[in-house]
Amino acid sequence: MANVFNIAKLQIANGSMDLDTDQFDCLLFTASPAATLTSAHYDLDDVAAVKADAAFTEASHSSYTTTTNGRRAVSSLTATENTGSDIIEVTFTADGNGGIATWTSVSNETYTGLLVYKRSSALGSANDATAVPLCFCDLTSDVVTNGGDVTITFASDILLTLGN
Repeated sequence: MANVFNIAKLQIANGSMDLDTDQFDCLLFTASPAATLTSAHYDLDDVAAVKADAAFTEASHSSYTTTTNGRRAVSSLTATENTGSDIIEVTFTADGNGGIATWTSVSNETYTGLLVYKRSSALGSANDATAVPLCFCDLTSDVVTNGGDVTITFASDILLTLGN
């Protein structure tokens, strides 16, 4: 399950982050913390701070960086109430391959995690200091690339939950 950053919780609560209308992107890590972040990680306030933390290393292989620095737009997020479980589920619209994003013809890297963040302007790394991290997802099993496509999927397209 996703680790939601404190800045995202605050912005969701005060209305400055709208899960239904804001633009979100994702990036891959070749080094990232274990499945659960530390308190210090939860307090990172922008994508630049996440990338500057020694625990995280964004992917950098040429096959990852060929399209807009390798980052992908998330089609759309939707927050819905699950009254049976007393939670809010945040789902995404799957890409054409059934995942949150797909990278094509990737080789010679091992992916360990995914960061979903609120875009501050154009897709890419130029605005990391103003892009707000929403959540970090550990990939559970590392994804070792061999020249094929990489599609990141989640059960029932549920990215994260908010609740009890």
